[in-house]
Formats: sequence, C-alpha cells, structure tokens
Amino acid sequence: MADKSREIRIGLVLYGGVSLAIYINGVAREFHRAVRGEGIYRVIKALTDSDITVDILSGTSAGGINGILLAHALVNGGDFKSTAALWREHGDIANLVREPRGSTDANSLLDGDGYFRPRLRDAFQKLEETASAGHGTYDDPSPVSELDLFVTSTDVHGDVYTWFDDQGHAVDVKDHHAVFRLKHRATLAGGGRDIRYTDFAPNPDTDLALAKLGRMTSCFPAAFPPVQVAKDTAGDTAEARADAKLRTWGQLAADRDYFFLDGGVLDNKPFSYTTRQIFFRLADRDVRRWLFYVEPDPESFTPPAQRHLVAPSLVGAALAALLTIPGYESIGGDLRAIAERNADIERFNTLWQGIEKGASDRASSPVVAGLRAREERDAGGPPVTADARGALDGIYMRARLMALTQRAILGVLRRNGLDQVILEPSERRARAKLVRDFFDHEEAEPLDTLHDFDIYFRLRRLLHLLYLEALTGVQARMPPSDGAGDTADDPVRAMCRALASQVDLLQVVLAYMERTVDGAELRKAPGGAAREAADVWNLVEAVFSCLLHPVLSERLAGERQVPGVAPALPLVPDSEFLSLLAKALAARSDRLIEIAGKMPSGMDAAALRQAVFRGVYADCPTGPERPTTLLRRHDVRVRELLEAGFPDMPELTDALKMAYQGFLALDEVMFPVQKDPLVFERDVIRVVRVSPKDAALGLSNVPDFHDKVAGDVLGHFGAFFKRSWRSNDILWGRLDGLCQITETLLEPERLKQVLKARGWPAKLAELVGVDDLKRLFPSAAPERLAALQASFAAAVGAARAAEQAGKDVADSVWEPFRNQLIEAGHNEVLADDLPTVIRDAAAQALIWNNLPVAVDLDPAAAPVTLDPGRLIFRQGERPLDPTLAALLAESACAAPLLGPGASGEADRVEFFKDHYRVGKETVAGHIPPEVLARTVTKALAVAHRALLNSVPEKVRSRVAGLGSVKLAGRAIGFANGLSGLYADGSTRRRTLLTVAWTLALAALALGVGAGMGVVHAQGLFWTLLAVPVVGLILWGQFKGAGAGAAVRLALGIGVGALAIWKATELIKSLWAHLGG
Repeated sequence: MADKSREIRIGLVLYGGVSLAIYINGVAREFHRAVRGEGIYRVIKALTDSDITVDILSGTSAGGINGILLAHALVNGGDFKSTAALWREHGDIANLVREPRGSTDANSLLDGDGYFRPRLRDAFQKLEETASAGHGTYDDPSPVSELDLFVTSTDVHGDVYTWFDDQGHAVDVKDHHAVFRLKHRATLAGGGRDIRYTDFAPNPDTDLALAKLGRMTSCFPAAFPPVQVAKDTAGDTAEARADAKLRTWGQLAADRDYFFLDGGVLDNKPFSYTTRQIFFRLADRDVRRWLFYVEPDPESFTPPAQRHLVAPSLVGAALAALLTIPGYESIGGDLRAIAERNADIERFNTLWQGIEKGASDRASSPVVAGLRAREERDAGGPPVTADARGALDGIYMRARLMALTQRAILGVLRRNGLDQVILEPSERRARAKLVRDFFDHEEAEPLDTLHDFDIYFRLRRLLHLLYLEALTGVQARMPPSDGAGDTADDPVRAMCRALASQVDLLQVVLAYMERTVDGAELRKAPGGAAREAADVWNLVEAVFSCLLHPVLSERLAGERQVPGVAPALPLVPDSEFLSLLAKALAARSDRLIEIAGKMPSGMDAAALRQAVFRGVYADCPTGPERPTTLLRRHDVRVRELLEAGFPDMPELTDALKMAYQGFLALDEVMFPVQKDPLVFERDVIRVVRVSPKDAALGLSNVPDFHDKVAGDVLGHFGAFFKRSWRSNDILWGRLDGLCQITETLLEPERLKQVLKARGWPAKLAELVGVDDLKRLFPSAAPERLAALQASFAAAVGAARAAEQAGKDVADSVWEPFRNQLIEAGHNEVLADDLPTVIRDAAAQALIWNNLPVAVDLDPAAAPVTLDPGRLIFRQGERPLDPTLAALLAESACAAPLLGPGASGEADRVEFFKDHYRVGKETVAGHIPPEVLARTVTKALAVAHRALLNSVPEKVRSRVAGLGSVKLAGRAIGFANGLSGLYADGSTRRRTLLTVAWTLALAALALGVGAGMGVVHAQGLFWTLLAVPVVGLILWGQFKGAGAGAAVRLALGIGVGALAIWKATELIKSLWAHLGG
C-alpha cells in the first residue's frame, strides 16, 4: 500500500484488574490488528488515508502483562492472537493454586514462579515463532518507528533518597513506586524500518526478563509471592542476565536486592507516564493523537446531591479511612491534567503565531545578536566582555542557563546515576550549600556555554521547524489525492524525515550527556574534599567538552576504543550512524565516569579541561583555548540541509531558512514563560475510554452491559474459575475494542476530505485496493457485503451532493455506513472466537468430568442454547473421552451452526444475539459445587502452610505444635482430600462415600451418646453391627464383591463392634466411679 498522508498515533493505558486482564487482552488484540491493517482496519486506513500506530503503552498488574505482550508483538511482528492461550489455557485457578503437598515453603496461594512465569516465557517464545509467518496478503501494516512501554510495580522496601528544598534544607524521601521503561527506536529516515535501539530483541534472555517483569507488575499481594531482583554479583547465569536488564529498565541500584509486589498496589491506573511521554514525540507528517484507556468494569456513581447522606458510624468511619478511601484511585487528576495540557498547547500555539509576526522587531536584541554571532562561527570566539555580559543579563539568558544547571546539579547529587539518602549531618550541610551556591554562581562565559552545550534549545528549534505552518500546511494539503502514489519520494516528506533524523541524533547525544553527569563523581575531589560550586561547574563543562569532542573517530586512552564511526556528522544520519554514534559516546562516557573524580580541585577552567581530555584521549586534541563541540558541528549540518532546501519550491525553502534564523527571537519571548521548557510536541490529546459500557454499536449494543464480561465477579477473580468465561471475555474485549476504535477513527470531516480529494469514489473495494471485499471479510454473507457497499455509495453520494450545493456535510450522513462496517467487523470476530468459547466449554466439561445439562429441554422444539438459566451439572460415570468431546465441540461449531437448519453468518449472528448468555453465568449456578469445594479447600490448605511460614522462624515450630493449629491443618487437609474424592469420582463412588461417611458420623454420635449415658449400650451394639451390614450390602451391590468376602468382612466388623461395646461399658463404669 502507498504511504499515508497522515498518522494516527495511539497511546494506550491498560488498567489492572486481576482476571479482567482477559477482557483487556481482547481489546489489545484489536489495537494490534489495527496497526497491522487487518480486515476492517485496512478499510479504516484507506478511508482516512492514515497510518495507525501504537507508540506509547503503559500498564499495571495484569494489564501490564498485556502491555508487555502487545509491545513485543508490535516491535517484532508477532501475531498477538497467540497470547490468548496464556489466559484461556493457563489461567485456570485450579492450576494456579499451589499443590498442598509441595507447599512446605509456600509464601503465597498461587504458584507464580513454578507455574505462571514459565507460561509467560512460553508466550513470548510463541510470539517470536509467529513473527516468521509475516503479514497476511491483504494486510496493510504501519511501521513501528518509535515505541515506549511503561510498566509499574511496587518496591516493598522503597527507594530512599535526600531532596533539598529551596533553602537548601535536606529532606529524606521514601518512595515505593517503581516504573520500568522499555524503548524501541527506528529512524524515520528509514521509514521506521531501520532499528537503532530496542529493548525487545527476541532472545532467551529478553524473554526471561520480560516474563519476570510480567510477574513483578501482576504480583497480587498474598496471591502471588514477591519477585526478587538480585543485586549485581557479576554472575553470568540466565537469571543474572535477566536481572541486569530489569535494573536497566527500572533504573535500579546494582548494590542492593529488590522485592516487588503488584503495580496496582499504588498505581492501578497508570495515566501519567503515557501523557508525559506523548509530549516528546516528533513527526514527518500530519498527526492525529488519541489516548485510549481500557476499563473493563467501568465505575458509575450517583451524585451526592441525589443521595440521602448520613454521618458514618464509628466502624463506618474507620473502614472508610483505613480501606475504602485510601484504596480508591481516581483518574480525575489525570484527566484534568490532560485538559489543562491541551489548553496550554492551544494557548501556546496562539501566542506563538502572534509572536512570529513581530519576530523581525526583536531580531536586534543584545541576547539574540550575541547568540547568533556565536552560531555563525565554527569555533568559539573570544570571551565576552563585562559590559556585554551586563547587557545579556536578562530573563532569557538566565532561563536557558537555569535549564542546564538544574539538570547538571541533579546529576551531581546522584551516585551511580541514582538518587541517594544522605545520613551524615556534615554531608547534608555540604550538599545544601552546593545547591545554593550552584544557582548563585555567575557563569564567566554565558554565551559560549549556551552555544557549546544547550542541547535543549537545539531540540526546540528543530521541533519548531517540524511544526512550522508553512511545512505542515503543505502536508495537510497533500496526498489524499488518488492514493496510488508513494509519498516516500515527496520532497516535503523527505525534508521532514531529514529534520527528524537530526532530532534523533540530538536525543542520542542528550542521553549520554545525562548519563555522564549522573554517573560521574563531580562533587568531590580526590581525598573526599567537597568542591566549590564554581569548581564543580568547571568540571561539568570540561566533561561535556570532552564528551562532545566533534572528531568521533578520536582514539581513546586505555584498552577500550571507539568503534569504526565516521569522523564527521552526515547530512541525514541513518540508523547505522546513530548506532555507532551511541557506541562512541558510550565509550567516552564510561571513561569520563571513571576519571572525573580523580581531577584535582582548584584548577582554572582551561587547565581542568586539558586534564580531562588527557585522561580520555590517547592524544590530547585540545590546547588552552575553548574547543568546538559536536553540537556546533550539528548546527552547521542543519544549516547546510536547509540551504539545499527544495529546488522546485523556493518559497518553502526561504520560509524554512527564515524560521531557523528567526527562532532565537521567538524563543527569547516564549521560553522563559513555558510551563515545561523540555516539552516539544504541540498536538492536542483526545481521550477515549474503552469499556463494556461505552461500546454500544453493532453486536456491542446489549440491554445490560454487565452481561458481557464474566470476570467481574469474586473481586475480579471470576474468569479464572472457568475456561469458557475466559474465552467469552476475550470475545467481548475484541467486539468492544473494534466498536470503539472504528467509531473513534472514522471522523466525518476526515472522510469528506479524503473522499473529495479522490474524486468521490463510489466503490469501496476500489478505494481500499482489493478486487473483492470478501478478501477482507471472508466470513461475510454476500448480502452483508452488498449492504456494506450500498451504504458506502449512499453516504458518498449524499456527501458529494451537499458539497456541490455548498452545504455542510452532516455527520449523520456517515452513520449508516459506519454501523454496517462495524457489524461486518463484528461478524468476523464471531467467526473467529465464538467457536472457541464453545470448544472451551466442552474442554472444561472434559476437565471437570461434569456435564451441564438443560433441565427442561424439548429436543423436538428447543434450539441449541448457551442460556445459563436452564443448566445443571451432572457428574459423569466414567471420565469423558477427549477425542469424542473434541469432535462434539467441532460439530457444534461447524456449519450448519449449532443445530438443524442453521446456515452460515445469519444463524451465527442470530444465535449470538438471542441465545448467547455466557456473561450472565454465576459462580453458584454454573460451577459444580464439588469443583468449588476442591478449589476452596486446596487454597485453604496452602494458606494454612503459608501463614505458618509467615511466623518468625524462632517461634514457628512452637506455633505449629499448638493443638488448635494442628487440628485446623488436619481438618483442612481432610476436607481437601474428601473434596478431591468427590470431584474426581463417579456418581456411584460419590454415593457410596456419602452413605459411608453419614453412617460413620452417626456411629460416632451414638458412641459419644452412649459414653454420656444418653444412648443404651445394647442399642448401640446393634446399631454398630448394622453399619457394616448395610455397608457390605452397598459394597456388594455397587462393586460386585463375592459373598464369602462379604461374610468374612461382616464377621470382622462384628467382632470389632463387640469390642467397641465392651469398651463403652468399661468407659461408662469408670465414668460412674469417678462421678461417685
């Protein structure tokens, strides 16, 4: 397919929710299909002339697992469909609960490391296996050039560090939040296909680290055991390599162990990471930004004004204060922050446009003149005089220097790149003084400092060009033409990609500037003495000068050398150059971190710079004069790029050059008043919730949205109890996700713009680029495809008529076509996943050996149904045959579907609408009691052992030996064993067990009564004699035992009963004697 003129960028927030993650998995699958352009999504891309990309993901708890899986599939081209097996097949509570016999060291109910983590790792390996299959013939995939994944967890012991207030007071801070960030970067110049960095490289170490990260974010307290990330021991085991990756992703210290719990403990709705990262994106074409968040169990509240409010009781107030209010997490603050950010962007853009008109009047200010003079030189000029510095001592100069110094002091106060706690009072005072003095420090050469090191200014300037109206206006008026051409060769698009590649270069440089200042010892001189603020800043400048030495192939001192990188910057950096640049800067950064703390204090700036250069490079390439830097050379290359411009569009070339040259005057006014000077993207964010409540078109339109999801019961653990419930929730996640993605992205104004540019085509298949819509909707009946085409032609005709008449095209014109399109997409989802629900229902019956039976079924009249109100469970006499069960499920799913007379799509849809009620099933009515009993007693047995293991080791043996504890353990074990016999046995065996245990309990009661004098001993004897007789008769009837064996057993039990009688009499006499 041709490149698109617009890009739809999606940020996706995936909530926690235990088994509701299964619904989220279905929604995530639709976003994956949207990026790949499968089926209905190819139609959406063609209608809007847009690529669809998911470039930012954040997730927590089980939503974090889905986020990791989705990111891996997007980056590596795997088929996300394969991940459904993780939930459907391996999400059964019976398998997740530990086995009581092997739970000696248990510290949780569920087996996170022995059972769940290997399944997670298998899921990543399956994704890698499916990646080799590539895309479908009729898919229209969008490249994934940039992706950030944020996964939250909870650090049990917390990160402790010291913060300094504005007066320099030391404040100790403890933070239990943990965020792991994984990145993928490919160059826009390569169309998103040239990877320069990725954290998702498919290999066993990455798979293990991702599986462990999935466990860390979903480690529900008490249900799963905490996850340990061990400190660095220089080991080379698979676990050690996985922990090393996790320390990098989470910025964890290497000298301590970490233990993590579920990310939802503190942050179950991780909005802020997604919204913050959105504002650091760049583009080479028109962008439409959407933020979707998935809420499987949407909240609904009655306004306080409509309720009768009363004062809480003592208990109610305590519960509200301790549990209800602290446990509730509102997204109101996040939504308000997005709204405020959008308002700031709109205000900023409006002000910017007004300021641009008067930029020429400010071009002669001293600040702008001085900075521009520096930019026009290839090397540093002479120091600025005191008079000139006085003229430049304004708000703009201070604002730019402050942005640099704030980031520098943050790094100076860190140790090994991490914030640290400061315990010694003298150390606290010394650092507080450094903070005060650092910002009061007068920079000797402010113009040269900004010209050499102000990378933030250069990023703002390049982003200004990419958002320039002269450039974006050309983009907005481009392609939706015939859709057949390839916009990759368009000169405007090529310029945008070239500028974007220069931004990529600056981001690589910025990453290593921050890495170096964070990791190097810049505050203390050899011997441990603290440096003065001026000395610290001189060392920071020396380190930056050395790191940014423009000759990239310069030979380093020591054994480690720079890889083969070109000595100069290219005009358009590609992925290969950026990768080599990163390696070169990494080698320099490592060396600077090693030697910075060895530099003596008290040296002047020039001598200190020379000492640093000699410590890093084999041949010192600098003298006492101030050297040029990589950023200055970068400025030269950007100017050369703009000079080349557009040979066929001189006006656009001049506009770009003027915008570049005039940016200083604009930045002088706007930068000091920006709320966040490091935020670059100016696209407004549009927010959409995906939930069973909000999806209300096509098959998603149901009378009660609560009937969709089965996993919203038992504290959101419900779907783990039944396999068909899990496949049902995946099905509904897909239906609702498809509904809301389509409804959101098919914007009427964009449809009109694209269709008008392409001459109002009346045939949908031609617009999409296929010979037959059947290619995209293979399960659709001819009547549905005809209706879809007719509704499209009608919408196009109505829109064209309104346009020609000079009238606005009403949004309602497109609604019939949109609804038909959603229904066509829903039919394909049903064809994929409805049979899966039926197969899983059969598989669950096979596992349970327990058949659901309709109690009032009339075989002659009643249709086949999944209506939960008519079913009971009946235990099988023998285990079901797996092959037969599979064949029965397949025959139920085959056409004709689910009964006589059914034929294809119509019956499938009608069956789903009229008879499908899996989401209405309940735990009490639709899970066999014996299965529930076995699960509950099994969990209780594990919980008993885990609670004992939680007791301090010094007193554990004494607690375990208490009579009440032993009695509770034996009672739970007995109940678990009995429930297992009931759940696994046939009806006859269960009946026999029931009778036998009833008689045994009756005998016990009679024995106790006799001992207390309530029951006559002779009556007890005959009762006890009758018990084995009845037992033998039952045994002979159901098991076919021989008469001889029965008589011998009866005699044996009779003798035993006689002995019990005599023992009872003896006990009775002793009781009387003691009583007398």
